[in-house]
Amino acid sequence: MNRKSVSSRKSKKVTNKENNAKVQVEFSQIDELKSEIREMRLKHGPMHAKTLTLMNDLALALRDIGKSSEAVQLYEEVHHGCKKALGEFHPYTLSSMSNLANMLFELDRLDQAKPLLVETLQRQSQMRGEKHLDTLQTAHNLALLLEEQGPQAPPFVAHARRAMSRNGHARLRALPGGWKSPALVMAPMVKQSDRAFRQLLRRYGCTLCYTEMLMAEDFAAEAAYRRRALGEKIDEEDHPLIVQFAAHDPETLLRAALRAQEMGADGVDINLGCPQRRAREGRYGAWLANDEASWPLISEMVRRCAECEELRIPLCCKIRLQHTLTGTIKFAKLLEDSGCALLAVHGRKLLCTKSKHRDGPADLGAIAAVRAALRIPVLSNGNVRCPGDVVKNLQLTGCEGIMCAEQLLNDPALFSRAEGCEAPGAEELVDEYLGFCADFGAEDEAVCFSIWGASNGHVIREHVHRMRSQRGPGSYAAPPPAGHAEPLYIRAYEGQKSQLGAMNPVVMQTAVNLAGLKQARGHLEEAEALDREALAGCREVLGDENAQTLQSGNCLARLLHEQGMLQEAEELLKEVLQGRLALLGETDPATLTSLNNLGGLYYTWGRWSEAEPHFFAALEGRKAVLGPLHPDTLQSANNLASLFQARGRLDKAKPLFREALEGRRQVFGDLHPETLTSCSNLASLLHLLNQLDEADELMNTALAGRRKVLGELHKDTLTSMNNLAGLLRTQAKHREAERLYEEALAGRKELLGVGHMDTLMTANNYGLCLMQRGEQKEAEATFVEVLRNCRESLGDTHSYTLTCANSLGSLLHEAERFDEAEPIFREVLAGLRTQLGDKHPDTLTGANNLAVLLYSREEYTQAAELFQEVLNGRRAQLGDKHPDTAQAARHLTAAQQAQRHLETPNPGFSFLGCGCCTMASAPVP
Repeated sequence: MNRKSVSSRKSKKVTNKENNAKVQVEFSQIDELKSEIREMRLKHGPMHAKTLTLMNDLALALRDIGKSSEAVQLYEEVHHGCKKALGEFHPYTLSSMSNLANMLFELDRLDQAKPLLVETLQRQSQMRGEKHLDTLQTAHNLALLLEEQGPQAPPFVAHARRAMSRNGHARLRALPGGWKSPALVMAPMVKQSDRAFRQLLRRYGCTLCYTEMLMAEDFAAEAAYRRRALGEKIDEEDHPLIVQFAAHDPETLLRAALRAQEMGADGVDINLGCPQRRAREGRYGAWLANDEASWPLISEMVRRCAECEELRIPLCCKIRLQHTLTGTIKFAKLLEDSGCALLAVHGRKLLCTKSKHRDGPADLGAIAAVRAALRIPVLSNGNVRCPGDVVKNLQLTGCEGIMCAEQLLNDPALFSRAEGCEAPGAEELVDEYLGFCADFGAEDEAVCFSIWGASNGHVIREHVHRMRSQRGPGSYAAPPPAGHAEPLYIRAYEGQKSQLGAMNPVVMQTAVNLAGLKQARGHLEEAEALDREALAGCREVLGDENAQTLQSGNCLARLLHEQGMLQEAEELLKEVLQGRLALLGETDPATLTSLNNLGGLYYTWGRWSEAEPHFFAALEGRKAVLGPLHPDTLQSANNLASLFQARGRLDKAKPLFREALEGRRQVFGDLHPETLTSCSNLASLLHLLNQLDEADELMNTALAGRRKVLGELHKDTLTSMNNLAGLLRTQAKHREAERLYEEALAGRKELLGVGHMDTLMTANNYGLCLMQRGEQKEAEATFVEVLRNCRESLGDTHSYTLTCANSLGSLLHEAERFDEAEPIFREVLAGLRTQLGDKHPDTLTGANNLAVLLYSREEYTQAAELFQEVLNGRRAQLGDKHPDTAQAARHLTAAQQAQRHLETPNPGFSFLGCGCCTMASAPVP
């Protein structure tokens, strides 16, 4: 089982000066601000500081009511205005750059935000100093961005097509009209979906386009309106094209759809997702769809079009998420039952507040759940920030296509790049677009590019500006390693702490983020100190039931778990679980994560009967809430399989491991790190089942894949080396195993340091390999060094220290140096009982090893007592038929016979082998 990424610790939403101010702007204030800006421009000019300040206020107001595109455009105008009027180093210029960068980050446009944040940090450091709060906040934001970007998957949509076409949940459904699948779709965008831009997108991979939203009533009644929208008719090169309508009357919609069909449309779409004020006032879009009382009307609109024999083109719908996933699925099924042929789902909810309609990243898990509940094809809309996201989102949701808006405006060649094809930079794309504008009549002002009151000039300038704002294909280069984020976190944390105080929530969140990086890099003591400080501060300032307090407690608990401090970790995880149940409810993903984490702790502790219901509840809950192919669901399947394996229920473990592997192959592809982890897990089980050929194939697949995707020095690659070496030991290929152990050990020393747990365990395994080859002297020297490093780094009672001590004891036992081996085995057993309890598998192994030693010394009475303890424990944990239970029974019988026949041993019985084995701590789920 694998630990979830530490990046789950961080809050991904950027905190900036505007957010801290918590400004709320009424709709009526927008017009007032625009009026003031017009007056200020007339009085002082467009570059005056007061004009720019008002424009900045208007950008904030637009952001708060969900008009993100207009807000970004204004922020850009303010920034360019400040640079021109005030200079690059003026404080207003600096603030405008910061505001623009943070807005882009908030919209998940990371490739555009990153260079601005880097430049802002450099300028703020020069002008305001390293310790200024604004400088520190920018450092923190940049660290978050670097950590969030992560490595990008190879952007090959062809690979997605192959992965999604396999049997299972992600089998593609046929799109209406015979359209290409998976569809790469341009979303409907007001004032942006013009004919010239559609043609540019089609040249670079887009397979299906929507028009901008049109008013059904006007389109049905006015020929002039239709000409402005589509010309005299849809020309031959502009197919397939779906015409989107805003409507709330079945008869009007049907008339408009028939008119669109006459003009050559390939399909029509009902807009049920628009969150803007015009939709609320006109009673359409998401404001209509989110009123359940209007669902019968919506159903009738869909049904009238679907059942009309004259309308031969498909009727499609575009929606947002409802307030609950259950409500979304119910609404989607209603549309399907009414005759909807294709459903596009935007993965965000309509927030019925006056502040905003965009609430964080799109929920792709919810889209996947909707897709799984329907029979018709579904398009996923949201969270495309770079070419790699096209493939990732298709695989994650299993949808028949991906719909994109914002990022296509920045990079019209996005889909081509996602296909792995070369594509031109911004300036060449602009030139091509302007050529299409000339072809489609841009020089003629009578030919309007938008029915929403925008002239050709306005539309063209907007597109050119957006395309030039993106920095070309070079902006998609792989980000720097996560280590680059740590000094930024440290700088932000220390500076914020000195100025805001340790008890400020912002400081405490930065501390948790920094602790996460330190934990991932093996600096556990530093991470623990930071986590404890953050949790204490959260409890004092925010209270025990606050979401940030619970998250901080969860982070500390998982760190304690990793360090083997299980009692304190259990108390914290129970507290977090109860808090999340009360605050969020049973089905919230965070609550399900707490169930999984607590189950993982019980797994490590050997309390398997307690771990199983937690793992099972987490798996069932995630299937219901997130869907069977969500990454967290697949992780839960993997966890439960690991538990079954540990309990000897291999018949149940094997299909779950295969389910996790096949699911990850469908969702992520063959070379994704999670898929390779599943390969490794299933291979380890097959190794245990002695199915060595398949185990060997899977282990080599995992190692080759990790080397290719993660590199030679990644911790998972080194783990694969270690695992394959263990398999080679089983196959008696000791030379090959030794070379792999040496490579893994050198890599872990370089990557993690001599004292890291993974390094110590690889060194221990290397020693075992030497011992098996008969190189006892070299093995003993290795064990002694490893044990010394364990005691120094982890302490005398850590489970890894005890494991390494057990290896040294086994070597001494084999060499018949019983007087040296016995105190080591007794120390190991006492430590295991203290740390893990009497019934943990490792404790029972420790008792068995000591018993075998006592048997070898002919101390049969004590040996029989320990063998009885081992047998009782194995029966309780594994059942009577497990091989380890049977071995324990044989050992007990031998000891009892030897005790009864001390003077005349039974000549027909021989005690075979010492039964010593290397203990291994369970990984954290």
